[in-house]
Amino acid sequence: MPAPDRFSSQNMADCEFCPRDGRRFRTARQCAQCGKALCIVCRPQVPQIAFLCPECGGGPRDDALKDPGAVIRRLTDGGLTPPYWLVLLEERLAATPSRDAEEIIVPE
Repeated sequence: MPAPDRFSSQNMADCEFCPRDGRRFRTARQCAQCGKALCIVCRPQVPQIAFLCPECGGGPRDDALKDPGAVIRRLTDGGLTPPYWLVLLEERLAATPSRDAEEIIVPE
């Protein structure tokens, strides 16, 4: 039997910390202590820092897609450099115009 592919269903699991009512990301990353599946949206990984889930002392669950600025502040306050993809995501969200409920066009 051939070895499983790096991104196959055989080695990926649903993130155990994604909100139940939203999208649950699939990941091959695991908590360094307990081994629970943990995606990089719930806990952005920083090189040479232990990848810990909220239950093992990694801090509260992050939501890097909805509020990348809060994750960046948490990392920089801790003396860490945030991942480049997170900085780009924050800049892209800041550059997009905000949509208020009055501006949304609904087809008739």
